[in-house]
Amino acid sequence: MKRIFLPLLFAVSVSYGQNNAPGADTTDGSLAEAQLETAADSTATASLDTVRVKAATVVTKIDRKLVFPTGQQIAGAANGVELLRRLMLPRLNVDPVTNSIGILGGGEVQLRINGVKAEQQEIAALQPQDVIRVEYHDNPGIRYGNAAAVVDFIVRRHETGGSAGADINNTFKLKTNGYRNLRAKLNHRKSEFSIYYSGSHSGLEQMWRDNEETFRFADGTTLRRIEEGTPNRHQTASNYFGANYNYQTDKRMLNVGLKNTARNQPHHDFAGKL
Repeated sequence: MKRIFLPLLFAVSVSYGQNNAPGADTTDGSLAEAQLETAADSTATASLDTVRVKAATVVTKIDRKLVFPTGQQIAGAANGVELLRRLMLPRLNVDPVTNSIGILGGGEVQLRINGVKAEQQEIAALQPQDVIRVEYHDNPGIRYGNAAAVVDFIVRRHETGGSAGADINNTFKLKTNGYRNLRAKLNHRKSEFSIYYSGSHSGLEQMWRDNEETFRFADGTTLRRIEEGTPNRHQTASNYFGANYNYQTDKRMLNVGLKNTARNQPHHDFAGKL
């Protein structure tokens, strides 16, 4: 009998607080500047005595692209990784199952939040509604080391308040595959405290491989070896924990983080008969 496991997806997010004044963006390139650039690249149509302006989604600069998510993209995303997938940036490959972010042709995708280096798990902890824009460098310079691409999430900071959320994706059979993301953030004036946890697991009760090899020697003889696999087990679990404190003014920024990763693989067993 063939077993079929269906995925179970659960996401919840709660937030409260007060935003900074409109247009306040303390990162590289202000929000006001970005809005002006967007307006400059936008298209306008006139109808009688009114003018309707439709802002462009993407503003192209010399060294990067400024991508402004639409309301529909934000509403349909559960976290920052899902939002990035919906933006469909060129060459980027976003896996919604594993929350991994890669690039066609291989290489490192450097992730940042407000210009500060970040891990994939921190992107998964972002609230989509806090993302102002995504700055995409598809041909970064030596400033970013050996990165093949740089994705910088520019997010708004709140004067006061907080948020908490959880994303859980699992199969009905809990030991098969799944991931979970938990996050919480608290803002007070110029300080921001955040904590996040990300975990994933995978398992197979029957795993095997069949292998066939042929060796050709200089004297013209050949040797053929066939391996018939026998069912075995695979089980692995990964956990990521992070805590961060950020203090930011118009001219200065302090960022302190604590991160820890643990991985356990009790079974990755291959067995066979030659």
